[in-house]
Amino acid sequence: FPEDSAGSLMTTEFVEVNPEMTCQEVLDRIKKVGSTKETIYTCYVTNTTKSLLGYVSLRLIVTSSLDTKVKDLMYEDVISVEAYEDQEDVAKTFRRYGFTALPVVDSERRLIGIITVDDIMDIMELETTEDFQRIAGTTPDEEEYSSTSALKLAKNRLPWLMFLMVSASFTSTILKSSQRVIESIIALNMFIPMLTDSGGNAGSQSSTLVIRGMATGDVELEDWYKVVFKEFEVGVIVGVVMSFLAFLKCLLFDGVAMEVAAIVGTTIFVIIIIAKVVGALLPMGAKKLGFDPAIMASPLITTIVDSIGLICYFQIAKLIMGI
Repeated sequence: FPEDSAGSLMTTEFVEVNPEMTCQEVLDRIKKVGSTKETIYTCYVTNTTKSLLGYVSLRLIVTSSLDTKVKDLMYEDVISVEAYEDQEDVAKTFRRYGFTALPVVDSERRLIGIITVDDIMDIMELETTEDFQRIAGTTPDEEEYSSTSALKLAKNRLPWLMFLMVSASFTSTILKSSQRVIESIIALNMFIPMLTDSGGNAGSQSSTLVIRGMATGDVELEDWYKVVFKEFEVGVIVGVVMSFLAFLKCLLFDGVAMEVAAIVGTTIFVIIIIAKVVGALLPMGAKKLGFDPAIMASPLITTIVDSIGLICYFQIAKLIMGI
C-alpha cells in the first residue's frame, strides 16, 4: 500500500468472529488467539466472504448469556476506512469518533486489517508538526529540530523567504505608483507600518483558526460562505473598535490633521474586514485546489494583505483629500 495510506498503517492482528458464534465460542476463541492480537476489546464480525458486517465489544460478550449469538449483540453501524484512504483523513476519523481502533476494508468492503489509536497518534503528531512548519513558512521536515543541521534548516526556509521577498516587491510598486499622494501628504508615510501590521495580524488570526478548524474537521469546504460571513462580522466589530482607537491616536498622540486621522481610521476599518475575509478564504481555496491549506498561513497572508491594504490606504486618501 502507498506510504501515507491507511493500508500502510494497519495490522492484520485482530479478533474476527462470525455472526452465528455464541458468546462462549467467542471467549474460547479470544483465549486461544488473543495473546497475539493487537486488541481483544473489539471483535469484528464478518461473513464467509470476509465482508465486514459489524463489531461486538468484549464487554457485551462477557456480560451476556454464554449461549447468546453474536448476531444478537453486534453493532451493524460500523465506521471503517478504506485501505487507500490518506492517513490524514484516518487521523480525522479517529479524532471525530474517539475510537481505540478502526477497521480497514478494501473496495468491496472486505475486512483486511485494523488501525489502533497508538499507531495513529504518531501520524497525528507528524501531521500537526508539518502544519506548524508550513504555517511558519518553511518546508516540512520529519527530522527533529535539535538533530537537523543549520544548512538543512536554511535550505528548508530559503525558498519561502525568497518567494515572499519577491511577492513583497508589489508593495514597493504600489508605493511608487502612489508617490504623488505621498508627496502631497507626507504624514501618511508614518502610518504605513501600523496599517500593514494591523492587516497582517488580523488576516493571520483568521487563517490560523480556519486552517486548524479544517485540520480537525470542524470546518468543511461546503461551509465556506458561513465561515466568510462569520469572519466578516468579526471584521466589522474589530474594525470599528480599532479604527476608533487609531483615529484618537492620530489626533491626540501624533498631532496630525483631522483629515489624516480620518484617512487612517477609515483605512484600518476597511483593512481589518478585508484581512479577515481573505484570511478565511485563502486556506479554503487552497484545499479546494488540492493544496495543503497550511501554505496559506501567516507569511503569505501578511504579504497579500499588505498589498491590498496599501491600495486601500491611498485610494481612501485620494477620496478624502480630493487629490
